Amino acid sequence: MGTPCRESSGTADWAEANRRLRERLQARDGNLLEVIRNGEALSFGEWADSFLKNFSKPPTRAAKTHAVNIRCITHLKAAFASRNWWSSQPTQSKNTFAIGWNSGFA
Repeated sequence: MGTPCRESSGTADWAEANRRLRERLQARDGNLLEVIRNGEALSFGEWADSFLKNFSKPPTRAAKTHAVNIRCITHLKAAFASRNWWSSQPTQSKNTFAIGWNSGFA
């Protein structure tokens, strides 16, 4: 047949796994998960620094790609560093970015 596979909940019991999943979803929807609460306080500048440190350096990315990311993040941080990452809406960011480019921040 094969070997039993544990659910992401850490249990092999299907009913228990579903119960834990429901609890996680309710916690997420109720804004109770610690990861979500931490993310709400994250500024764009903090996120950008984290991205460069964890996902942009070799061997994850090529050295040239990392250099380009640093250049881009430098410009983006000039416009968005103090903004709250969680609450930024795409249209607000797009408008702010356009204003920044028009004012010559680059």
